[in-house]
Amino acid sequence: MKFGVHFLLPCGAGQTPAARYRDALAQGRLAEDLGFESVWPAEQHTIPSQSVLSCPTLFLAALAARTETILLGTAIVQLPLFHPLRVAEEICTLDVISGGRAELGVGRGTHPAHYAGFGADLAVSRGRLEEGLDYLRAALPGRPFDFQGSNYTAEAVQVVPGPVQPGGPVIRLAANSADSFRAAGRAGIPVLTALHINPPAVLVRHLDIYHAARAEAGHRAAAPDDITVLAPTFTARNEGEVARLMGPAVDHYTALMRTNLTTAIGRTGDPDGLFTRLLSGLDRLDLAAMRTEQAVFGTPETCAETLASLAARLGTGRFLAWFDFVGTTPAAEVERSMRLFAAEVAPRLATPAASSID
Repeated sequence: MKFGVHFLLPCGAGQTPAARYRDALAQGRLAEDLGFESVWPAEQHTIPSQSVLSCPTLFLAALAARTETILLGTAIVQLPLFHPLRVAEEICTLDVISGGRAELGVGRGTHPAHYAGFGADLAVSRGRLEEGLDYLRAALPGRPFDFQGSNYTAEAVQVVPGPVQPGGPVIRLAANSADSFRAAGRAGIPVLTALHINPPAVLVRHLDIYHAARAEAGHRAAAPDDITVLAPTFTARNEGEVARLMGPAVDHYTALMRTNLTTAIGRTGDPDGLFTRLLSGLDRLDLAAMRTEQAVFGTPETCAETLASLAARLGTGRFLAWFDFVGTTPAAEVERSMRLFAAEVAPRLATPAASSID
């Protein structure tokens, strides 16, 4: 199994954005030193309590200057908010700067505040996402291309600079709904999904849709590397430390999500029902419940058992650990958890021939 580190950057009490970025970049550098395969920051907009990370490619460019080998992926760029040519230019520039280490995670995004901030229409976002994916697949190899769609057109356009990687950076689609899994399957591209949004039983059903769509479209069967799972993660020496640090984190997460989801439902009426389902689930969410299905919290032994179960149930070969998911955990504790995970969790899931945690 390959392991990466995920970043969302809410500021903790009394923490400035500058301090939050400083800590996250240091943790990204530490991730490389510990042998993690990749780093994945998420794009968020206009809600500082949720995150101050609005430009993941800029964050990754700064990290590229501090690292040498770790893969640099976006998880995610909200593709319908931007012209896909601009997205292609940014990720190819990152690929050049980093010496061919860029990967492009894209998604639709569903928070109405993000769309309102850009004056964009959430109602047409799925069509823009799927057409944007087609555009990116034509653009990322770096050769001149033509494109004709409902939202975007191109005639002999070329991404400059072209990528270092032949064919361009890998595209991964964030998928947390049946429609997104189906779209990824039809396109034959890898998926990136979040355990805190869909528990394993739901993901099994969604992945069945993904596999069926791949087969129907004539694509090869998905490999473990095509399925990336992200989850809040914390590893500690004993259960007391898990409770001391993750109990307040889960409480803060629940309160933050309740506010954000209530606001989102008020703006849109929640036509897909996703926000309402997530909101109702918060009434039952505490540390014990989150550990059952939505997070990987525990001692090295219990974290390894949880990950082995996920790999078996979901067929995933890639896991992104979200070590500080709400900004309440001190940076020193986050780094201690990263070190323990790398030393005592990852090796339990590595093949005998593996020399590092990828």
